[in-house]
Amino acid sequence: MILIDKKKFLELTKTKTMGKILHYLEFKTHVIYYKVLILSIAFLILSLSDSNGQLVGRIGGSVGNGFNNKEIQDLSGEDFKIKDSNLAWKIFAATNWKFLGAEGGYRDFGTVESTNDSGTGKSKSRGGDIYGTGTFKIAILEIFGKAGAYFGRTKNELYDTSGIKVVDETVRETSFAWGVGAAVNLGILHVRLEYENMHISSGNLAMLSLGAGINLNKGKE
Repeated sequence: MILIDKKKFLELTKTKTMGKILHYLEFKTHVIYYKVLILSIAFLILSLSDSNGQLVGRIGGSVGNGFNNKEIQDLSGEDFKIKDSNLAWKIFAATNWKFLGAEGGYRDFGTVESTNDSGTGKSKSRGGDIYGTGTFKIAILEIFGKAGAYFGRTKNELYDTSGIKVVDETVRETSFAWGVGAAVNLGILHVRLEYENMHISSGNLAMLSLGAGINLNKGKE
């Protein structure tokens, strides 16, 4: 059940604007969705242990370059193309047993903007993801690949040449995602370099990042 702040709901009701009420409900649902996703990932990690009951997994974060390649359809049915890169970040939690594992997290690709003869387009993408992973280990080095699902939210806006907003949409979707990378484990410190790709309906999102994390009792290898 979605819990709604009574004071906020009354304020919205007084405006008699159903659009604002629906927007508030949508926002609350979105927040609850990501809370459930994060808690599910945390429960998975805490539930996995080796024969000695030791925790097997890691938590961390990454920062890098986000690549946005999207097409937004305007009112006339024409596609407005946005192709740009900017700062992106993510947080992640992972588990692995021998060479198989699971990973999940949340990422933000930031806002990209593009201008052409027909106007200006802005787009912001963020969302959660969950992967199955495969890892090949050589001493402290790990080479890994992963495939799974990206649960994304993209907000698109288009403005004509006079600055009037002609498109304002929010797209939520589940897309196929994959990634490859390499990591080094120095005791409890985990350092990784990776590339990830998400095939969204309006185009493609990708991220090349450098990250660091903490290994939580690796247990028996």
